[in-house]
Amino acid sequence: MSSTVLQKMKRSIRENLADVSFHDSTIERFERAGDAITLTFDWAKVTYESASLIVGLCCLRLFRVTSDEIIPKEKSTECLGMEFSLIGTNSSESDKDLVLGGFYESTPEYSWVEWRCRFESFELQWESDVTLEEWRAGKLPEAQQVGTSNGG
Repeated sequence: MSSTVLQKMKRSIRENLADVSFHDSTIERFERAGDAITLTFDWAKVTYESASLIVGLCCLRLFRVTSDEIIPKEKSTECLGMEFSLIGTNSSESDKDLVLGGFYESTPEYSWVEWRCRFESFELQWESDVTLEEWRAGKLPEAQQVGTSNGG
């Protein structure tokens, strides 16, 4: 995701990663740059200023990554791009770790894998959101594309 897009994202959180759910989302992009990792998700559920929000395209930046691994290890070379078909679980015991579990499509069948990462800090940014109540009534966050803002 370009730095221009990141600058245009209007909301962010830097604490309480355990209050973010990526369940049923997909990783649209996975990037490494030095000791940082950036993951772009198609959507997430976030607690923001005491409200439950469904956010559209969002960017999770992990800073000063100290370790990351794929479990089971024999899948680590296949899953290098973190192309989960669907995220089934995510957890964080502190604001310095994240575990994502999901299906990875490999020939000839799907495999369940977990990605475990430790880092010093994080930031989740997004531009478009709706409240949980609006989402339940059928409203969706404004559509965006990876690498662009507002679909443009």
